[in-house]
Amino acid sequence: MTTEVNNLNPKTINDNNKKSNEEKGHDENQEPYELEVWRRKRVNENIYNSFFTKNDSSTALRKDADRRGPILDFAIIGFPKCGTTGMMRTLSAVTTMPSDTDICTPVRNTIYYAYANWANEYGNGAFKYTEDKPLKGSKCPRWIDGSDLDDFGKLPKTNLIVGIRHPVMFFQSFCNQMRHYSTKSVKLEDFINEKKLKKNGRDSHQCDNQLVCVARSRFYLSLARLGKTLLGPDERHLLTTELYQSKRRMNVTSKKLNSFPIQSTTNNTSGDKMIGVQNNVFLFDSNQGKNEYLYQELAQFLKIDFDKLPSIDAVYKTKWSGNNKTSENEDRLVFDICLPQYEHVRKELMPISYTLGRWLLDYFIPASYTRNDVTIPNVTAFKEIVHGYLQDPCNNTLVRNVTDGEYYRQLS
Repeated sequence: MTTEVNNLNPKTINDNNKKSNEEKGHDENQEPYELEVWRRKRVNENIYNSFFTKNDSSTALRKDADRRGPILDFAIIGFPKCGTTGMMRTLSAVTTMPSDTDICTPVRNTIYYAYANWANEYGNGAFKYTEDKPLKGSKCPRWIDGSDLDDFGKLPKTNLIVGIRHPVMFFQSFCNQMRHYSTKSVKLEDFINEKKLKKNGRDSHQCDNQLVCVARSRFYLSLARLGKTLLGPDERHLLTTELYQSKRRMNVTSKKLNSFPIQSTTNNTSGDKMIGVQNNVFLFDSNQGKNEYLYQELAQFLKIDFDKLPSIDAVYKTKWSGNNKTSENEDRLVFDICLPQYEHVRKELMPISYTLGRWLLDYFIPASYTRNDVTIPNVTAFKEIVHGYLQDPCNNTLVRNVTDGEYYRQLS
């Protein structure tokens, strides 16, 4: 969507001018505001216009667009079926944004919606401050997977919120949701038969012409793009091991890894573009969504009054993750990945889950102890949950063979 707005060029301020500096638009010499003051000032339409290179929000953002303060306080960037909807419901109580709809548009358009469309619908009007909803933000669970992450990197004061979960349970939940909302007659086999699994079990984290596939559960590849770990030789070896393992499983060992998406953040002599963003990152597991400490730390992370957030019961809901039917007519919707006939699915997912768990435990969590730009709510509880990624969530029926890294049925 392209919507034109008026823009005023900066002018010299004199004593007779009735408008303040803040209302005049972009001023290279203007000092950053205190956060609370900035949240009130930034909604002025002229200041909004100053974020862009021209008088149109379809044009590029200025290089220093958020120098005076965050344009978007947060972006919930990933991953689907990982507690992000509950996070959206929570933050919509203090943000001019939808509470139940993903808006996956380019960042510049999202900014326009936040200041104009959504301010009209959920706030006090376009380019006006809303006292009980001072934040600006949005949610799109696939922003972390593509070029949008680089765009958010150009707005370093935008806080990035990421939810994860055990890849096996992610896959089950996503399949259930996709089957429910599909406009076609979708069979369960369309998601989980061996041919489909192998076709999409590629050496990256993208799916072929569908939203859900085994490869998309490789959260570690997207998380590594944040650049919060060093990505040294041992770390890169861990990340690539599962990819090679998958190729052996598909018997395509003659081919090299195709455009492995991670470059090293240290000792880069190859000329590759350095990866990573300066944004603060808030990483949580969806199982933490039922705990008050998650929202207490979220409030601190976003510098918002915790008492303004809704209760857990109002935002925390599960629909597609349980292995029990809610009614007889939902038989076709419930994919219980723990049933014996779906072991072949878990055998594809568990090496991915193990790699994610090991990378978090060995690299990302330790980085959070020393970095100011990484927040993990209740890191002790988080670590305990992540240890579970190393095991089959279905009563540990499949166990890892340390020789080849594959998971096999445990002998009685």
